[in-house]
Amino acid sequence: MKKIYVLLFALVIVAGCEKAQEVVAPEKGTISGTVTNNNTPVTGVFVLLLKQNSIESEQPLANASVTNDQGKYKILMVEPSSYYVAAIKDENSNLLYNPGTDLLGWYGHEEHGVIIPDLVTVFKGQNVTGIDITKLL
Repeated sequence: MKKIYVLLFALVIVAGCEKAQEVVAPEKGTISGTVTNNNTPVTGVFVLLLKQNSIESEQPLANASVTNDQGKYKILMVEPSSYYVAAIKDENSNLLYNPGTDLLGWYGHEEHGVIIPDLVTVFKGQNVTGIDITKLL
């Protein structure tokens, strides 16, 4: 849990420093998109990057961001790899995911009314766009 707090603190510091990535870590990429629910942008959603091979481990979080007032997000300093992208609307502001209270969504495709998470692959220096999450449950 402490790692999530540290990550959130780092996000606040890095939020306005997109140019720093180009100078410090040109080999790293970005992932960006929009989070909506019922076609409405959702503000203040935590967008989480989860390592492909560790989704069931204790510490799958690789990076994160928060949506702005238009539901847009951009995750900076992304290591080349494959990830799942999840979005959590922390309704009770306790910085924990609480099923039944908080809303959860995944980047993926819909099959029979269920969202199946899709992997997002980032290559060295690549800016991946259009990673939109359209349903929060």
